[in-house]
Amino acid sequence: MVDIRPFQGLRYAAQEVGSLDAVTCPPYDVISDALWDELYRRSEYNVVRLVLGKTSEDDDEFDNRYTRAAGFLRQWRAQGVLRQDTVPAIYAYEQQFTVGDRRYSRLGFIASVKLQEFGKGDILPHEQTLSKPKADRLLLLRSTRTNLSPVFGIFEDSEGVTDRVLREQIENLTPDTAVDDTGTVNRLWAITDPAAISTVRQQMKGAQALIADGHHRYETSLDYRREVRQSLGDEDRGQELPCDFAMMMFVNMHDPGLVVLPTHRVIYGLDGFDPDDFVRKCARWFTVEQVDLSVLASASDMTPDPFLDSWSRSNRLPAGSTVFGLYLPGRLYLLKLEGGPSQVASMLDQSRSEAWRSLDVSILHSVVIRHLLGISEADQVAQSHIKYTRSLHEAVSMVDSGIYQAALLMNAPTVADVARVSRSGEKMPQKSTYFYPKLLTGLVMRPLD
Repeated sequence: MVDIRPFQGLRYAAQEVGSLDAVTCPPYDVISDALWDELYRRSEYNVVRLVLGKTSEDDDEFDNRYTRAAGFLRQWRAQGVLRQDTVPAIYAYEQQFTVGDRRYSRLGFIASVKLQEFGKGDILPHEQTLSKPKADRLLLLRSTRTNLSPVFGIFEDSEGVTDRVLREQIENLTPDTAVDDTGTVNRLWAITDPAAISTVRQQMKGAQALIADGHHRYETSLDYRREVRQSLGDEDRGQELPCDFAMMMFVNMHDPGLVVLPTHRVIYGLDGFDPDDFVRKCARWFTVEQVDLSVLASASDMTPDPFLDSWSRSNRLPAGSTVFGLYLPGRLYLLKLEGGPSQVASMLDQSRSEAWRSLDVSILHSVVIRHLLGISEADQVAQSHIKYTRSLHEAVSMVDSGIYQAALLMNAPTVADVARVSRSGEKMPQKSTYFYPKLLTGLVMRPLD
């Protein structure tokens, strides 16, 4: 079961900071250098100072970005810039946003969730993680003892019970509102009604939660819990501690606002890379078709169905076909695997589940990246020879710059793909999913004291 609890959130005092637009920020891992500078200028209280503080050549064990984050947090609480709610709540969170020419709304709730080790409960990962980001987040959590950003999870509620409770509760409440740099309208309501919270808790007890985004933060919370319990000599006792929980956002996987966008792969630094030879290698396994570059002009960065999928539908490819785009300097190809995973079974790990083997991204990494390009599993994990971008046009521009050698252009996996892989006990390759939009940091935080 998934055990969620209300908590006394830490929120900005509007009368102290003015608009929440000025003090919130995206998750730390999607903040560009330019946006980072802008967020620092935007307000002296912007939460970026907590989640992605500046470094200095003089940093040491006692004075560094993590200790300074803790200092800002203490100072802002003492000044009343951040105030802790007096009544435990779950926090309804709605995002209204545009993808392509369509307007969406996505509603969920933020709660404190009891941590579960992967493989031992009903909180499931879907993506591989990297050690460096986890080490960074652990240092921050140790210093601040606060969940600064929520993990993003999805769960099954086909009857929409939780959605109805949330809608009923927020109808007569005034939200905290922030518009982020993508134009997304973020609204947060504190729900304190005991009956409503009880209904949501009961609903979650019968659910599984799949981590959509924030795997590093969740695993960091697991590591922090182990540290605290070991330090107290209390590792196996039943008494609950604040470190046994993490802050998590939950969205019904049937919510029509649950949008997944693709992440493209750009290849660099391969010795002796020959574009024409690579195309010939691809033709041994895929149907390769060169298409006019004008297709790129009408392609959008902001859609789960970029030109690749649109093309495949219009050309009536068989159901289950895998289609990639391959961009080389001045040339665009479509790689079509019309026979499905069985056509390349010799290059797929047969110990993996059928759900994993049928993923476009699994076929791409196993067949194209590992076997045809010769980039090893270890190099893929270390991101050697591979850069990731969510912008199709940026991927093309990187190749045109002459620094990068090829771009592999993707369609997005579906929410159903993510659920199938997670429930089979597998993890997708890193950077397989991009749930859009990202959750805003700074609307509510969870102190662990």
